Amino acid sequence: SFTQSLLDRLIVPLYFESEFSYGYDDNYLKLSGPEQKNDLEYRLGDSNYSDSYIRKNKINLLYMPYIFSNHETKFDFVITKSKYFSSDLKSYNNYYFKFSQHLAPYTWFKFTYSYTPSFYIKSYSQSDRYIVYGFESKGYMPSSFSSGKTGFELSVPIPYLNRTYFSVRYLFESQYYNADFTEFDLEIFSYYFKIRKKMFKHVNVSIAYMISEADNISYMDGLQSTIDKDRSYVQEKIFVSFSFQKLYLFGQKISMGCYSNIESRDFSSILTSDGLHFMRTHSDVSKNYWFKSHINNYTDFKIKIVSRHRTTSSPYYTQGISVSDFKSFEKFEVWLSFIFKMDLNVY
Repeated sequence: SFTQSLLDRLIVPLYFESEFSYGYDDNYLKLSGPEQKNDLEYRLGDSNYSDSYIRKNKINLLYMPYIFSNHETKFDFVITKSKYFSSDLKSYNNYYFKFSQHLAPYTWFKFTYSYTPSFYIKSYSQSDRYIVYGFESKGYMPSSFSSGKTGFELSVPIPYLNRTYFSVRYLFESQYYNADFTEFDLEIFSYYFKIRKKMFKHVNVSIAYMISEADNISYMDGLQSTIDKDRSYVQEKIFVSFSFQKLYLFGQKISMGCYSNIESRDFSSILTSDGLHFMRTHSDVSKNYWFKSHINNYTDFKIKIVSRHRTTSSPYYTQGISVSDFKSFEKFEVWLSFIFKMDLNVY
């Protein structure tokens, strides 16, 4: 019957993957040199340290119902919990959903949505005096935001170029801050373009470009803190990735690769009184090196090393400190992960 046929298409095995990671971040709040020297105890919020060990647990559930003949349909559900041992405020959860629909040979349409209920940055000095009335710690208060990201992507093969694929993505992101720091609220619109080349059997190379425009939607909303501050910006990012996938080395199946992105941001403020943002730019470089050992069909072991360096340029000063120094930082991370895979039969 039609009903039974539909059930047969929908009742299929679920694919379950869990990843348990343990890491260390030597500057998890992205503190600059001056911030680590001035009022550090207030900037740290609920922590006593500027570094932290981190535990991250990720659960991924993949569902692939047989809806269209010869065209795969995929639903991915991912939950990630990150625990920072130095700070309860910094610990957070992320919820991610992806719908992927195969349209033609090597052609996919994808919809994604990601939500983080609360992501803590660090403690900032509050400029709205009525908010900090009666609040201790020299006016420093925890700043966090909720983030929602919605994306649409189309991936297609490039004609006449063997094993070469092009992707275009539109992404909308909201960053709405806690009630004490609504002057930071942003809505960000991004366009992303990527070319990926599969070279030989095991080698993948990709390069991507993203341009973003962020609108500081709370600018001039009536608060004292929004009169002379505009966090709007235009940003460009270039991504480069190179990887070897599932090679055999000394009888062991391994994968390895490197990934880097270079970010260039220009703040849009035209307020000469806005020394924190007017004429401010920065260059932000991240490098990621990883190695994965495929222990068996159900277990992987992964090592990842990440470095990040932001250099800020500004002719202005804030709190008697150069904005260039105040907004530049370096950080380093190292991660060890175990990945477990299994099928869940729902019959």
